[in-house]
Amino acid sequence: MSEFMGPLPVETVRTLIRWKVRRIAHRLGLKEHDQEDLAQDLHVRVLQALSKFDPARVGPAGPVGFVEKVLNNALANFRRDHHAEQRPGSPRSIDTTTAGGPEPLSQSLTQEAYDARRRYRSADPERAKDLALDITEPMARLAPSDQELIHQVKTSTISEAARLLGIPRSTLRSKLNRLRTPFEKFAERT
Repeated sequence: MSEFMGPLPVETVRTLIRWKVRRIAHRLGLKEHDQEDLAQDLHVRVLQALSKFDPARVGPAGPVGFVEKVLNNALANFRRDHHAEQRPGSPRSIDTTTAGGPEPLSQSLTQEAYDARRRYRSADPERAKDLALDITEPMARLAPSDQELIHQVKTSTISEAARLLGIPRSTLRSKLNRLRTPFEKFAERT
């Protein structure tokens, strides 16, 4: 007697996951242990999604199509995160590992070396002080939710900030574009 994972035999789900993991592993050059971790994560995702499975809403692809959709969405998120980690200058790509675990590069290098590694050219200290003073007044006039939004973007990536704030990335970008106006108006007045 075969085991079932929701409406599908477990072996069918395993086969789908193995096939999808092999494809993405080949494209991204994942090591064997990374493939195993990804396969486990996908199994968990499928199990979590099966609680939302409604046979009445399944299209012509049936339960297999439902599981494929869950896997494709999970793999798209994985691929996006994997590419973000590989980008030069991303917070995750420039961390170092010590005996105590990962350590942000900013704690093991001087600020100048850290900025150079991130390809960031810092302004001279006087100019930086002037800029900080220039944004104080327009920042204080913003709503607290907008101030929080700006703080999140200053301290994390757009994707992470959107996730923390519980809004889509496109909405976050739209809000940031809207928030430029008060700063531009203030700059025109001074």
